[in-house]
Amino acid sequence: MNTDDELEETEIEGFDSQAQTLFCRDAVHNQLVQVTANAVRLVSSSSRQLLHKWVASLGFSINVATANATQVLFSLH
Repeated sequence: MNTDDELEETEIEGFDSQAQTLFCRDAVHNQLVQVTANAVRLVSSSSRQLLHKWVASLGFSINVATANATQVLFSLH
């Protein structure tokens, strides 16, 4: 949200902006979770830097995902 309370596009350096996001949400400790078809990324909300990344094994992809503030659940196929 900008100063006029309007939605605006923003870049988050730790996110994979080249991949379609299947799921995204805030997490504990001032962090964000991004799930794409091949990875789960944990990003700092304040610095917007990538903190950790889990990548699916070759030949597998994530097809659905959900999360709460402390856990991520996804299905591989």
